[in-house]
Amino acid sequence: MLAHQAAQDPQIRRWPVPQRYCWFLGVLPIAGMSPVRGCLLVGDEPATPDDYKDQALVPLSVAVATIDAARTAGMVIADEEYGCERVTNWKKHNPSPKTDNTAAERQRRRREKVARESNVTPLSRGVTDRDNTVTSRSVT
Repeated sequence: MLAHQAAQDPQIRRWPVPQRYCWFLGVLPIAGMSPVRGCLLVGDEPATPDDYKDQALVPLSVAVATIDAARTAGMVIADEEYGCERVTNWKKHNPSPKTDNTAAERQRRRREKVARESNVTPLSRGVTDRDNTVTSRSVT
C-alpha cells in the first residue's frame, strides 16, 4: 500500500501529469510486484520502459521521460547486487505488508485439534477407516 504522503513529494509534483501517472501506476507497481520489493525487476529481468508503458497504459515516450526524470532526481538508482535499478525511497512510502502470524498459528492449532478429536487426518477428506457398507433393514 502506498503511503498517502508519496503524492506530496516536491520532486514528483514538478513533473507533468502523465509522468506522475506513469510513476504511480507503472514504476511503483512494478517495484511492488518485484521478487525483491523496491527493485525494478520483472521476473528475474530488469524492467524496461516498455514494462512501465504496459503497466501504466501510457505512451512509450512518457515511460522513458518518467524513468529519466526519476534517475535525474535520484529517485531511481542502480543496484549492483541485483543487476537492476531500484526505487531509493521505497521503504519510506511503501511499508512492508503486515503479516498476522498469531492468527495463522491459532488457525493451525485449531485444525490440528479438530483433526485429533474427530479421528480424521487432514488428507483423508473426512473418510475414516470404518466400514461404510450400507445395510438394509427389512420392514415388517
